[in-house]
Amino acid sequence: MPGPLTIMLVDDNDSFRKALRRRLERYGHQVVDFASGEEAEQYAGQHLDTIAYVFVDHVLQPGITGKHRWDGIETTKALMQIDPNLCVVVFSGQPDIS
Repeated sequence: MPGPLTIMLVDDNDSFRKALRRRLERYGHQVVDFASGEEAEQYAGQHLDTIAYVFVDHVLQPGITGKHRWDGIETTKALMQIDPNLCVVVFSGQPDIS
């Protein structure tokens, strides 16, 4: 059985992000979490080699600079440019994400 993993979690909903982080940590994983795609990309530029998986919300509010381009898909694209082999799970609490 593999050891603990380091997981990056990106979600602008603080309460959900904290709850998911606690759950993952209970299973022994290390979690780095961010409220915006911009923050995640900044971290990933230097630390992505330590990340096993990324969980990213499909719908993210504008980040630090207020740019709206940082939804979950754009965040995923930016992270995949850093590491094309990255394992990413995109999730949503929205009933319709089309």
